[in-house]
Amino acid sequence: MQDFTGIWLAPGKICPTDHSPIRRKGRPVHSHTVLLTFRPHSSPKKFLIIALLDVKAYLVIRRVPHNQATFNSSFGSSGVTQNAADAAWKTYDYVVVGGGLTGLTVAARLAENPSTKVLVIEAGGDNRADPRVYDIYKYGQAFNSDLDWQFPTERGNIAGGKTLGGSSSINGAAWTRASKAQYDAWGSFLKPEESYLNWTWNSMFSYMNKAETFSPPNSEQRAKGADAVNDYHGYSGPVQITFPSKMYGGPQQGAFVKSIQSAVGIKKCADISGGDANCVAYTPNVRESSLNGHCNLYAHQSINWRESDHRSSAASAYLTPVESLRKNWLTLVNHQVTKLLWTTDNSKFAYGVEFRQTDVPCTPFQVYVTKEVILAAGAINTPAVLQRSGVGDPALMNPLGIPTVLNIPTVGKNLQEQTMSVLGSSSNGFDPKGDGPSDVIAFPNFYELFGREAAPRASEIRSSLDRWATEQASNALSAKALKDIYGIQATLILDNKGTFTQHSVMALY
Repeated sequence: MQDFTGIWLAPGKICPTDHSPIRRKGRPVHSHTVLLTFRPHSSPKKFLIIALLDVKAYLVIRRVPHNQATFNSSFGSSGVTQNAADAAWKTYDYVVVGGGLTGLTVAARLAENPSTKVLVIEAGGDNRADPRVYDIYKYGQAFNSDLDWQFPTERGNIAGGKTLGGSSSINGAAWTRASKAQYDAWGSFLKPEESYLNWTWNSMFSYMNKAETFSPPNSEQRAKGADAVNDYHGYSGPVQITFPSKMYGGPQQGAFVKSIQSAVGIKKCADISGGDANCVAYTPNVRESSLNGHCNLYAHQSINWRESDHRSSAASAYLTPVESLRKNWLTLVNHQVTKLLWTTDNSKFAYGVEFRQTDVPCTPFQVYVTKEVILAAGAINTPAVLQRSGVGDPALMNPLGIPTVLNIPTVGKNLQEQTMSVLGSSSNGFDPKGDGPSDVIAFPNFYELFGREAAPRASEIRSSLDRWATEQASNALSAKALKDIYGIQATLILDNKGTFTQHSVMALY
């Protein structure tokens, strides 16, 4: 992999037993994370991270060979627990750090093999019975609450799901995909000898569809504007995708479509999931719905899914259906991994993790692995775990008493978070005839958005890449690395006319 990529350095302060990321004082962080890959030159097969923008990241650390382990290998508990004693001091094949989108997806796939023992450690609680989680019509109530990490930045907070299922349990549940060119651009980060990995839209499309069970819109929903191209979807995956039963039928969503078409000239398409996202379209949501014809995934919560839409989060899609069936999978909630446990023979192998109760200063526990530790704690907590474990920039870790295990200065760098601007006004008293998040989204390109100003603005962007890369060089590996990243972005936006911004209409919330 190219050596210029990395993981963002989040604001905050750290001590060796603190959970916060390390911060480089006085330096704003504006770099990008299209792809995050680290491979130490001294041991390229022992340590690897891959993370993709908008596709949750996970890190795999291979551990010491099994014949070197001397720990208790007993394994008895399964399901979901908040009792540390159910997991502490035991040995698993895999320990997954983080029970969010990626963590639960990976754990579910690993646990399909009944002889594979899997532990997931999640900092948040099991809030699947909380209406702020399962009721999509309460979208937004979880923000700035105990279900939200509320990561502090120099300008406000970054939201993140601090609950089982991660941000898939609190987000707006819109089901969209990027344009083909954006997926194809991932291949730009591969070296020639890695081209066999084939990171393209075509190679990933079948896996996108494998994740979903799509329920096409019915006649009533189509009358409200919903549409779909059946060939763009999958019909046997764990994540339930459909339009809501309470889909808005008032004038606002249709008016939004007509207004943005008139304003920027964007086309309307039937379905945004086919690789051409440069359009305005009605989009389905991630929901357990009365339309999907599947079993009651919430039966254990006494919620009648046939009368109301429920969110199809990573937890409800990948964990709930098999929770009582897979005796080889334990999920520990309300506990946070503090650091990795390394062998002392300089082999750079992790043989387990240290964890403790979330937000409670207490004696830490340990758990051990025979195969791999998988870090899936998100773009902010994953680099924090690495830094506390001695993986990162020695100049930041050593003054805090953290010895360097792997010198990878880009750990904690290269995050670029999208901004959101909200413009609101009072309505004229129309009846929205529905509820919930918006079902219509527009993705205009640069030229549609800027119109007659597009050409000079494009020229300004191209001429500024060197300066921008130099200004932000301390937040990445180098100015050259950033220029390469910026160049790929500029090509997508300016030459391939990739989507540039996201626009949606929100009513009554």
